[in-house]
Amino acid sequence: MVEFESMDKVEEFVIGGTRIAVYPIKEMEAVMMQVIVKAGSWYEKGEDWGAFHLIEHMTGQGSLTFANVREIELFRESHGIGGNAWTSGRELRFAYNFPYNQLEAAVKMAEEELFNSTFPQDRIEPEVEIIKQEYLGKWDNPGVRFGRVLLAQQFGDKHIYVRDGMGNPDYIRNLTRDNLVGMYKEFMIPENMVIALAGKVKTEEVKKELEPELPVYVHEWLHWPTTDEAIKTSSFSLKKELKRLTDILDKEKQINILAKSVGVYVALNLIAISERNKFGKVILCGTATAATGERRELTKKALEKIPVKNLLCIQNDQDSYVTYKEAEKFYHKINSKIKIIEKIARNHNYPYYSDFRKFMTG
Repeated sequence: MVEFESMDKVEEFVIGGTRIAVYPIKEMEAVMMQVIVKAGSWYEKGEDWGAFHLIEHMTGQGSLTFANVREIELFRESHGIGGNAWTSGRELRFAYNFPYNQLEAAVKMAEEELFNSTFPQDRIEPEVEIIKQEYLGKWDNPGVRFGRVLLAQQFGDKHIYVRDGMGNPDYIRNLTRDNLVGMYKEFMIPENMVIALAGKVKTEEVKKELEPELPVYVHEWLHWPTTDEAIKTSSFSLKKELKRLTDILDKEKQINILAKSVGVYVALNLIAISERNKFGKVILCGTATAATGERRELTKKALEKIPVKNLLCIQNDQDSYVTYKEAEKFYHKINSKIKIIEKIARNHNYPYYSDFRKFMTG
C-alpha cells in the first residue's frame, strides 16, 4: 500500500510567470502532470461559446514538431504518455500521465500542444463533428438538463455561470481557423497557467526541464507597479533604463536580447551605444513603431553592431500597433536579409517560446 506523505511536502515555485507545484511520492513509479489554463467558456465574448472546446480538440491535431495526429500518437506511445484534456467554464485542463523516467518527453508533448499547435484546416470539420456527438450525448441525459435549469433559475439564463464547457456545435461550426488561432495565442501564455505534478518526481528535475537553458535577466521598467519603491519612477525614462542596462552589460562578456514592444526601442538604443562585440543574438518581437525616419536610422545604427544573421524579428499579422506587412516593409527597407517571422494573431502577445529557444540555441 502506498502511504501518501503530508501535503506539507508540496513544493511551489514560479518559472517564467507560471505557478508550479510538485508533490513527490517516491513509492510510485509514475507521474501525473496537469496543466491548468485560465480560459474556458466564461472568457468568451458575446452570447455564444464553444471556441475553447474546439481549441482543446485542435491542440492534439498537429504541431510544429508533429505534423499530424499519427506522429503525435507515435510519440506518446513510444514514451508511455497517456492523458486527456477537458474544457469547463473557468479553465482548460491538460493531463499527462507517464513513467517517472519520461519527464522530458512529457514536457515536450505539453509544450507542443500548449504553444506550438498548428490547427490544420482539414482537421477542424472532423473535430466539430466529434463535438456535435459529445453535445448530443450530454444533453440526452435528463440529469444534465435538470442541472442546467437550476443554474438558469439561480443566476439567470444569460449569466456566464450557466455556460458549460461544451458549447453549441452550430456556433462552433462557424468559427474560422483565424478565430481559433487568435484565441489560442492570447490565452496560452505562461502567466495564464498553473502546472501541478505528483508522483516519483523531484523538484530539481522539474526545474531543469522547465527553466530556460540560458541564464536569464528580466528587466522591469522603473515605472511598473512591481518595481522596488526605492527606485520606482512615475513615468518611462529611456535615459534611466539605459543606465540600468549598461550597468548589467558591463558585468557580462556578451549577452543575448529578447525584446518586445517598447523593449524593442530600448534594445536598439542599447545596442547602438554599446561596443560591437557585446551582443550575441537579438530577437525583436512586436515592434510598436515602424513609420518614422528616426526609428529607421536607429535600427540601421544598431545593425552596425551585430551581424544580420544574429537578428530575428517576429510580428503578429494583425498586431494592434504594427501589422506584419508594415513591419516587413520597414525592416526590409533597411536590410532585405533581415529574417522576419509572421505569426497569425490579432493581438500584441508574443508567447513563441520554441522560436525563441531554437534561434537562441541554434
